[in-house]
Amino acid sequence: MRCVQNRSFLAVVLVGCWLTGAMSALCPTATCALQIEAVAGEPFGIGRIVIPNSADLLPAELGVQGVSISTPDGRILYPVVELPPDNKMVTEILLGSPLMKGGPVREQAGGILRELLKPPPQTSLYFLFRGSEPLEVTLQMRDTQRFVVRPRANPPAYNRLFREWWRAYTAKPTGFFRPSGSYPPVVSNYLQAMLARRLGLPPAESEKEKSWQDQIEGQLGLFLGTEQVRLAVVRDRILGRLPSDETASLPLPTELDWPPLELPEPSDDVKTEPIANRVPAECLYVRFGSFANFLWLQDTLQKWGGDMSNLVALRGLDTGQSARMERQLVLKQTALGRMLGPTVISDVAIVGTDMFMREGGAFGILFEARNSFLLENDFKRQRSDLVKQGIATEKSVEIAGKKVSFLNSSDGAVRSFYLSDKGYIFVTTSETLMRRFIETSGEGASLGRSAEFRHARSVMPLTREDTVFVYLSDAFFRNMAGPHYWIEILRRLRAAADIELLEMASLASATEGKPGDTIEQLVAGEFLPPGFDPRGDGSRTELLDGAAVDSLR
Repeated sequence: MRCVQNRSFLAVVLVGCWLTGAMSALCPTATCALQIEAVAGEPFGIGRIVIPNSADLLPAELGVQGVSISTPDGRILYPVVELPPDNKMVTEILLGSPLMKGGPVREQAGGILRELLKPPPQTSLYFLFRGSEPLEVTLQMRDTQRFVVRPRANPPAYNRLFREWWRAYTAKPTGFFRPSGSYPPVVSNYLQAMLARRLGLPPAESEKEKSWQDQIEGQLGLFLGTEQVRLAVVRDRILGRLPSDETASLPLPTELDWPPLELPEPSDDVKTEPIANRVPAECLYVRFGSFANFLWLQDTLQKWGGDMSNLVALRGLDTGQSARMERQLVLKQTALGRMLGPTVISDVAIVGTDMFMREGGAFGILFEARNSFLLENDFKRQRSDLVKQGIATEKSVEIAGKKVSFLNSSDGAVRSFYLSDKGYIFVTTSETLMRRFIETSGEGASLGRSAEFRHARSVMPLTREDTVFVYLSDAFFRNMAGPHYWIEILRRLRAAADIELLEMASLASATEGKPGDTIEQLVAGEFLPPGFDPRGDGSRTELLDGAAVDSLR
């Protein structure tokens, strides 16, 4: 272990009712004493506080999970509480079962089970700290306790405590009912990987974990979010598993020879919605049928942080995704727009070539207008306001023979192609999507005119009046699995992971009180891996006015 040094110190303190008046009010007997060890070394010292699992000591609702530790000078870092298995629910179910009652054998079995599932009498709180001077510790339990810990020499204890701290810091949730996180493990994922590389510790992952390449190859259908893949990329990046000196010098692999899709021939009287005729065949298609249904989805997602993955994972985390999409497309929903929307919009659909929205997916919103004049005026007013405010610039670009309005900002927060064509208004982040939309005009190839979509509508007819109808075509999967798109997805994931990594590194350096205003300082402080930038395609992650951005995307 790199952090073990010849010079180290140890202190063992029993905090009991004989130590201070404040503690005597809390601990009427010496049996509820706190055992404290502290060892100083480089780059960090290590400490442990053994806390009795007593209802009189611990916070009323959170228990041991509500315990926190700090010092006025911020020297304590990376604390972790060694949590006992959460078997309370199982204990209540099993011990309340008739199988555990009625007869000496059953009663004896219940007693044995009760002892096995009983929580341990004490738990440990581990922490790292800087320096070897005395620590003025504030321990927040049911009441606030303050005491001073003075380290003393004992190298063997340093190694032992460090191993115990890392085991607790990287431990997975235990118990029969493992809680699912109410937020993505972004911080813990970064800290565990960063500290493992920095301190020469074994990475926090099990043998059953797959590499990020294996995960993404096995989860092509993960269209509502890429959390596990992104976390794996961050972990591999900081652990040095991803090469930083690659260059994009090879030609694209050959396209796969896909077999044709075999479907029964749909009847001639199958009805499809007109808006589907303006959707490119290779796009995902989320159709609402009315503006009211579109508002319903927006309001539902707003309750779950504006992110579809929150709805699936039952989370309330606000990633800012919904607001980011509105800002990028320049389609902000107003109170007047909500009121007048149904009178000027007859149908709405979200289209795109993937669902990696946080990583910069190609997507757009297609409106079928009842009143094109009023709808265009509202959209053009929003775009004009951004130009007047100096937030974005607008220019006319020619795409597939059409003059298209392109609004963009220097930081990429605004990127919006806009075109009104034959009663339809399309707003998208992608020039390619805009070109494909124009190509669907007239009798050109489109999703709505494809045999597979007509077959789908024969199975799920318009008479169902679905609030939301989602369709992923055969061409959509072929496009996503193609080498050109697959390589770009991997690049986008890595770029997004690097942004996340830079944000976490900046926060970690500030917590430790070390310089972190530049990428060079973060690499020197070992908060970022060596050779952090640039990437193989020439893009790099940059700090722009304190915010992490990608130079290309």
